Amino acid sequence: MALTCDSAGLTAAAAVPATEFVDTTVAGDAFTAALAVELAGGRSVPHAVGFAARVGAYTVAHHGALPGLPHRADLDHQPTQA
Repeated sequence: MALTCDSAGLTAAAAVPATEFVDTTVAGDAFTAALAVELAGGRSVPHAVGFAARVGAYTVAHHGALPGLPHRADLDHQPTQA
């Protein structure tokens, strides 16, 4: 689960289930990078957080840092929330 905070208060983003846990090495960095990419692309905070959560969930199911980073197409079959 991720939390965001703005002038309206605290908002919890739905958790995204990982299909399996193999390697958590890059999960946090991947989440942060995906969040930054989506925000820089003009997406809303809720959308960016949801996308970042999907990226983080994807990465933990794969070995290694670079091989674990997804392309957008890799996320097509990734669950969007728990």
